[in-house]
Amino acid sequence: MVKSIKLHIKDFGPIHEADLDIRPLTVFIGRNDTGKSYAAMLLYSLMNAYKAFYDETSRILFLYSFFEDKAKIHEYESIKLDEYIKDSITVNVTRLFDSKLEELINRNSKDMKMQFTFKVDSKGYNFSVRKGSEPNIQLLDIDNKIVGITRIAEIAKELLKDLELDKDIILLPSSRSGLLQTYHIIAAESIEKIQTIIQQILRTGLTDTLRNELKIIEKNMYLLPFHIVQFIYLLLKYSAKEIGKNENEELIKRFEEILGGKIMSELGRLYFHDERYGLAIDINKASSGIQELTPLYLVIKHFDLKNIMLIIEEPEAHLHPELIINMTRVLTWLVRKGAYVIITTHSDYLLHMLNILIRLNKVDENKRVEWKYTKDEYLKPDEVSAYLFKYSQELRSSIAEKLTIEEEGIPEDEFTNVIDELTKTHIKIDLYEGR
Repeated sequence: MVKSIKLHIKDFGPIHEADLDIRPLTVFIGRNDTGKSYAAMLLYSLMNAYKAFYDETSRILFLYSFFEDKAKIHEYESIKLDEYIKDSITVNVTRLFDSKLEELINRNSKDMKMQFTFKVDSKGYNFSVRKGSEPNIQLLDIDNKIVGITRIAEIAKELLKDLELDKDIILLPSSRSGLLQTYHIIAAESIEKIQTIIQQILRTGLTDTLRNELKIIEKNMYLLPFHIVQFIYLLLKYSAKEIGKNENEELIKRFEEILGGKIMSELGRLYFHDERYGLAIDINKASSGIQELTPLYLVIKHFDLKNIMLIIEEPEAHLHPELIINMTRVLTWLVRKGAYVIITTHSDYLLHMLNILIRLNKVDENKRVEWKYTKDEYLKPDEVSAYLFKYSQELRSSIAEKLTIEEEGIPEDEFTNVIDELTKTHIKIDLYEGR
C-alpha cells in the first residue's frame, strides 16, 4: 500500500508557500530561482532525518561509549522523543543547506518565521523557527515518550518501520557530471589524513592532539554541502563494488541498450565499455551524456528499487532530446518497481514524454509492445503529482501551484507559452521580410 507523504512549506528560503503531495513520481517545474531545488533538498533532508536519526544515534552511542566517560550517557536518559527528532531535523537541514536555521527564513516573511509540516499518513510533525528563537516541534499522532540515548536507536528503528520510511534516500545533484570527474581528487586528501591518524591511534591511543586533528578533518569535510559529501560517498562506494545478478538485471540490460555500452568498475574506478566502438573508456573521459546517466545506472544496479526514494535535479542535463526521452522511460521503470522518484526539470521533452507515458496507461499492453514500448512503460495519473513553482511579485517570493493530472497528462503551458512567443517573433520577421 502506497503511503501518503505530504510536506507543507511556509516561508522557507525563496518559497512563500508550497503544499506538496509526494507521489511515486513527483515533478517540480518552473523558472530558475523559484525554489524547486529548495523544496527537493528540504524533502531529502527531512526524509533523511528519520533515517539519520537512527544511523547517527547508533554511531554516536558507539563513539561516545568508546572514547568518553560512559557515566555521562545517563545525563541523556530523561529526554523526550520530540527533542531527538528536533535535533536530527536541525542537524540535517543546517548541514544540507550549509546555513543556520535563521538564515533560511524567507526574508519577506511577515512574522520572520519559517515552518514546515511533514506527515506520512497521519503521523509526523510541525517544525518551526522564528528569528531570534529556538526551533519548536510538535509531534502529530506520535507518542512523545521519554527515551534515553541507550534506547533511541531502537525506538527510531521502530518508528521508521511503522512509517515505512526505512528507505534508502538518494539525491543526485545537478552538478553530478562535474563531481564524477573529480570525486577521487576531492576524497583522496581526507582519506589519506584519516588513515594516518588511525595508524597513530593504533600505536599511541587517542590522544588530545589526535582528537583535535579528527575534529579539524570533520570540519573541513563539511565545507562541502552535505548532499555533495553523500554523493561522493556513493560514487566511491560503488566504484569499488561489483555485484552479480540481481532482480534489476532486466532493467540494467535495457539501460545498457540505451547507453550503447556497459558501466563497469575496476580497481576502484568506473569505466564505460562502449560496445559500438569496442573501447573501454575511463568514465571521466566519456561523453557528458554518459557521465550524467552513470549515477542513475549505479542506483539501478546496486539498490533495491522498491525500497528507495530517488531525488534527481534536472535529469535532462547535457542530454540530447532522444536520450532525454529514453531517460524518462527509465524513470518509469523505477516507479513500476516501487521506487519514489522526485525530479526538478526545465525540459519540455521530458514533460511531453511523461504525458505520453500517462496516456499509455489506457493502451493495452500488447499494443504498447507493438509500438516498441515495454509492458511496464506506463504511468497511472494518480501515481503522479506535479507543481509549478512561480515567482509572485506581490509576495516577493515563490509559490508552488499544484497542477491537475488528467488522462492527457501534465499541463505543458509553462513551456508552450515560451514556444508561442518564439513563434510570434518568427512571424514578425517573416512579415518584415515580406514573406
